[in-house]
Amino acid sequence: MTSHITTSSVGGTAPLCLVSIPKARGVLTAIGVAGGPGYHYFEVTIDGTALSTSYLSGILSGPSHGNNGLGVGLPFEQSLDVTVRNTKTYPQARFWASYVTDGSSIVGEEHFTRTADNVEYDYVRRLYQASANTAPYAVESIIGPRRWSRIELEQDVLFPGDSLAGQLRIVNEADNQQPALAVSLILQLPGTTRPILRRELGDVQISRPFTWPSGSLESALSNVLQTPPFARPRPFEMQIVADIPGFVNYPTGFSLL
Repeated sequence: MTSHITTSSVGGTAPLCLVSIPKARGVLTAIGVAGGPGYHYFEVTIDGTALSTSYLSGILSGPSHGNNGLGVGLPFEQSLDVTVRNTKTYPQARFWASYVTDGSSIVGEEHFTRTADNVEYDYVRRLYQASANTAPYAVESIIGPRRWSRIELEQDVLFPGDSLAGQLRIVNEADNQQPALAVSLILQLPGTTRPILRRELGDVQISRPFTWPSGSLESALSNVLQTPPFARPRPFEMQIVADIPGFVNYPTGFSLL
């Protein structure tokens, strides 16, 4: 038997193919989701029959930690399709599926793209040839988004008076690393998508440093919580994320003391 595991984040709420095997035998061994708040769905189709159109999986231990997996051990004789989706745009959640197919060797490979929620994803289609079978079979699986951004903070715990400083890094494999235009940074509460504070950065090609003064952070929180700075909960968890259309934008969390 040949073992496989496929994993990827999802940049929106539209259904996204995680793995597709149109003509092969094997076993779907497990599915799961790691990290990310909220709820996530799996759609599993085996041999053309939809076994689950909305299997619900949730993370109970917070937005950044936890792994919810389900061992299934479902055999398939002709085909397997696993599609995933989020209830909200939480790209920090990573879906995964593990499966095995008949013992074989890779005899061909090609790459292609699919689009969901205006985000392009890289896929790979590998052809396998089993020694006991002259007909090859294909396994299509996702690699990940072609455009994505991530924020690296100098400190993830801020004391009173500290500024929020770090680097925004982007990867744009779809356009040969062309700049992302009119980029904004957003402060929001973990597990939410509503901006508390927004700051314009302009165009970013590969990376851009930024500094957010402590005064503006405290002022924004006071407006949202309707309390003076000395009365807010401590530590107070927040996250910062880039706003770049067509990108999967991964948030980064930090604590205000």
